[in-house]
Formats: sequence, C-alpha cells, structure tokens
Amino acid sequence: MQAIRKKVLVTGLLDKALEARIAAHHEVNVVPFISIEPVLPEVLRPELEALLRRQLHVVFTSGNAVKAVAAATGGIAPNWKLFSIEGVTSKSVAAHFGAERLAGTAFSGAELADVITGSGDVQEVVFFCGDLRRDELPGMLVNSNIAVHEIVVYHTVATPSRVDSHYDAILFFSPSAVESYLRQNKINEEAVCFAIGNTTADSIKNIVANTVLVAHPPQKEKLVDMLLAYYN
Repeated sequence: MQAIRKKVLVTGLLDKALEARIAAHHEVNVVPFISIEPVLPEVLRPELEALLRRQLHVVFTSGNAVKAVAAATGGIAPNWKLFSIEGVTSKSVAAHFGAERLAGTAFSGAELADVITGSGDVQEVVFFCGDLRRDELPGMLVNSNIAVHEIVVYHTVATPSRVDSHYDAILFFSPSAVESYLRQNKINEEAVCFAIGNTTADSIKNIVANTVLVAHPPQKEKLVDMLLAYYN
C-alpha cells in the first residue's frame, strides 16, 4: 500500500537535491526563518591581515564562517592548522583552504573541543564564528587552559513569518530558527519535529511536548534520511 503523503515544513535553507528527495514522497514547503549576513570582506580584511602571516590553530563550526573568511583572504593561502565540524563545514574548509590543512574534525562542538585538547600541542586558537555561536566549544577549551580568540564573521538575523498550513512534520536546523518560527506560529500537537542536533532539539522540548527526533550525525542529509524513514 502506498504511504500517505505528509505535509512537511523545512524552516531553513535546503539544497534542491534534498528538497527533491522529500518532494518525491511528501508535500514540502521550504520557509527559512533566519538569514545569514556575513561581515563584508573589506571590513574583515584588516583584522585578518596580521593573522594570515602567522602559524595558527583555527576553528570553524559553520560553513558560513568558512565562506566569510575565505572571501576576505584576498586569495592568500594561510599557514593555519584547521579544526572543523565534520560534514558541510569540513568540506568547505577543504575546498577553500586545502584538505591537507585539516588537523581534526568532529560532529559536534563538544567533540571538536575534545579533538583539539587531545592533539596536545594547542595553546591558543582563533575561533571564527557567528554572533550566536554556542558556548560548549570555547568554554571547554578555556577550561583546558587553551586561549580562545573569537572573531565574529557573520550575523544571524531572525526572519519570522506566519505560516497558515497544518504540518505533519517540521524540520529545524538551529535554535535560532526555532525561536524565530515561534514568534508568529505554534507547533501543533500532532506535528513531529526533526532537529539537526541536541541543542536544537532541547530548544523545541523546552516549549512543547511533541515527538522530537534528532539527526545523528547532525547533518541535513541525515535529517532528511530520518524523515523519510520515519514515514516509510
């Protein structure tokens, strides 16, 4: 018997291939509830100039940060050892700075902090991040006596809007998207929520008692896999 098509809301950007995978089985609506505003290259470049000439340990937890820094380097290939979240972010690091520069990856900020502290030769890091970055990674590094120099290279802006449809499933990619969605909408009691990671899941569970499923590892591809498997 053919599975019943569900109404699915995706609250963040999703590449066309993943959207098509959902659309093959369900009705899908993609409505981003946040937007990313990178710091302009000409604004960021003066701060980067001195860093580009140094041997540094650099941390990325977002592909948005990688793109912002790469746009401001002026084509210079810095002599950095790079630590990155695994998946889209690490692929972006490899594409922009070279896979040989990757010194370690992990699927979460806490796990990445363990990788960095376990490497044994890191006394300080430069952490390129967004203005709403999570606390786990820098907090764990500081607790391990590793100095963290944060440089904000993009800003997350809420873009709340009203959605009138009744959705069977809602996909969330960040706590900030959850907060933005809830400004003008409610999560109906029957909706199943799919969260990209534990922090996003916790932000949903703090508001509603709905079923919340978490992708492991925290990647959009895994979230779509989980959605399709759940309704198969």
